[in-house]
Amino acid sequence: MKKILIILGVFISTLSFSQVDNATFLTKYTTFYEYNSYSDEFEITGEGWMNSYLTCTKDYYYFQIEDGDEGKVFWEYDDENEYGWDVYFTEDDRKVVFDYENQRIIFYYEYNKYEELYTKYMVLTKISKE
Repeated sequence: MKKILIILGVFISTLSFSQVDNATFLTKYTTFYEYNSYSDEFEITGEGWMNSYLTCTKDYYYFQIEDGDEGKVFWEYDDENEYGWDVYFTEDDRKVVFDYENQRIIFYYEYNKYEELYTKYMVLTKISKE
């Protein structure tokens, strides 16, 4: 019985780890979206080629953008959503989603409590794993 509990504990603990732990991604293209409450749709507010590095660990991600901006943001793995995407929430309540099938990373920000949604998001594409 003790062995079963140990094996079960190890199995459950491995389920909480995401697929992006200890990985570095190079992204080449970025698209910004903003919610339009009149049309009830998201609209592109900007897009273009921009190199950025995203290094992921269990506790935080570190980013560096080609213009020199960089930073470290702490996060927690939430779960895999219904699409099979890994979902994280940052220390400042932003949402980060890894869509493996479409090879994109989505950063949701500026949550609107009244609308109950994030009003802006950024999509990183043209991704390679370093």
